[in-house]
Amino acid sequence: MDYEQALWRETWRCFTNLNSTGCIFHWGQAVWRHVKHLGLATTYQHDQGTNDFVRKLPSLPFLPASRIRDIFMALMDINSPTTLSC
Repeated sequence: MDYEQALWRETWRCFTNLNSTGCIFHWGQAVWRHVKHLGLATTYQHDQGTNDFVRKLPSLPFLPASRIRDIFMALMDINSPTTLSC
């Protein structure tokens, strides 16, 4: 049985106005690939602020779209502003 398919079917049944694109697993993979692309994999392993920041990124899609940028910037300020700068 495909549990993910069953989960989404029930989710769409319960939340009729849900607009779902993509999945959290692939989003997490994309975040990690980008961390490596930026050369932050070693920093992630040794700097707690960077680690905390990266681990919170997969939760952003669960926020209202209008709040994602503000929360992203707040996470940067809280976790490691010297290591993670835009």
